[in-house]
Amino acid sequence: MEGKQVRDFNLKVLKFHDPNILDIMDQTTFVVVYKFEADEQAWTKPNIAGTGFVVERSTEPFHQFFILNRHGIENFVVSLVSEEDVQTEGDFLHYQDDNGAVWGLWIFEGSDRDRIGENLLACARNTRVTRTMTSPPSEDVLTSLFRKATEVHRA
Repeated sequence: MEGKQVRDFNLKVLKFHDPNILDIMDQTTFVVVYKFEADEQAWTKPNIAGTGFVVERSTEPFHQFFILNRHGIENFVVSLVSEEDVQTEGDFLHYQDDNGAVWGLWIFEGSDRDRIGENLLACARNTRVTRTMTSPPSEDVLTSLFRKATEVHRA
């Protein structure tokens, strides 16, 4: 298949999982997901890895990072609603979800990692501009969680 055919096919697959997806803004061939377990102060590796897509949606959240999981039926979806929830650290992109869980996203291709990280931050930043945030997350709490997760990851 040619580039446009592959993109159209991927968009069709993504829309099967989420009919609100409008477009693929960016993609990378391989992403592995890690989860930071705060109680144990350790990273675990859930059985989630596959192709990652930055997508635009017709409903809130308007941007997501969608990983089509090659290891199971559960896909991994990051809703981009605040730039404070996404940070880049070395070889990983860190994300904190609405429940406070910290996730590490390792993207195989370094150039993809940098580009995807910039796109995720831009999407989150744009979403923040268009939303009215009634109670933004405490920057001190998020920074502390990300710092702990990064320190444990480096060890």
